[in-house]
Amino acid sequence: MNRLFNIFFIRGISLSIALLVASAPVEASIFSKLTESRTETKSDAVKNSLNIFADLSKIAVPSVVNITASKSDIQNPLNQRDLFFRRRFDQFYNLPEANRPQSKGTGVIIESSPGKAIVLTNYHVISGSDSLEISFFEDLRQPYSSGKVIGIDQSLDVALLEVKTNGNIPALDLGDSDKIQVGEFVLAIGNPFGQGHTVSHGIISAKHRDSGNILGKYIQTDAPINPGNSGGPLLNLDGKIIGINNAIIAQAQGIGFAIPSNDIKNILKELKEKGSVSRGFLGIQIGELNDQDAASIHIKNIESGMAYVASVEPFSPAARAGLKPYDVILNIDGKAIKSPREVFSEIATRSPGKSTSLVVLRDGKSIDLSVTLGERPS
Repeated sequence: MNRLFNIFFIRGISLSIALLVASAPVEASIFSKLTESRTETKSDAVKNSLNIFADLSKIAVPSVVNITASKSDIQNPLNQRDLFFRRRFDQFYNLPEANRPQSKGTGVIIESSPGKAIVLTNYHVISGSDSLEISFFEDLRQPYSSGKVIGIDQSLDVALLEVKTNGNIPALDLGDSDKIQVGEFVLAIGNPFGQGHTVSHGIISAKHRDSGNILGKYIQTDAPINPGNSGGPLLNLDGKIIGINNAIIAQAQGIGFAIPSNDIKNILKELKEKGSVSRGFLGIQIGELNDQDAASIHIKNIESGMAYVASVEPFSPAARAGLKPYDVILNIDGKAIKSPREVFSEIATRSPGKSTSLVVLRDGKSIDLSVTLGERPS
């Protein structure tokens, strides 16, 4: 079966610190200076600078916000015994939102106009909250603002917030995560343990790591990230967002994960316009083929671990297309399939109503099928 990583969301820590509301007047010149600084340093000269991370921080930190997510109705709070065992043995080392009166996280401004900004963060940062308080980089002299959720995609673990601002705060661009290289320098910005705007740097340690859900693959980095960094940007040396930090391995040091920016770009338009993402649905249960399974259904020369149809839901898109139990899925829209996870990922990233071609192996023969996808239940 699919292996599971012992990772946990880095949504932040519960805090009861009373926050002071900034009341200093906003100076228009501050924004122009920050914008000029970003323009001047976004050049090849930055990459050659001995203070490259200092220069990059000047560009990027003003576009990062800290998020305090509060929930007033707390039910069934964990006692210390439950908390101990959850932290010690749970696969996901984080407290459920129902038991967190307040949590800290991070967001990054990806669109900005006079008076408001669009903030990208993790869904798990804001999930279950009654109110969201947004604090800006100190040098901007921005008062705290309340955040309004305008879009969520729980499957990919992203959310969009609309935030009121005084002035036009610089935004950061989403880069091309497909172009990143293992060993490439990166900068992470976040709000670790509620300490405020913090930068750390490292490299891309690996790409295409299993993400613990059916969608996409994570970017792995050794840039230090901690609880509270969730939703913060992972930047390349061009100052582009190539990932959104959202998970770490509990027992490890220097193993963090980020959602690739291209996965986010694929859904961003729909997320902004509809507030949610519609995903394709096939209507099958998938099994992972092993040698014993292959022998029992008389299949030869098939790699162990491939995906086969364990069952088909009645009246589902799969049933209408003619898929049958024990069909081995070889190909979806021309892409070779090597695992059950790839089946779910390929289907879930397609829109409902899309005509999709499948190639399956049945009774030793390759069969072409066409299926019109339904909408995946939420």
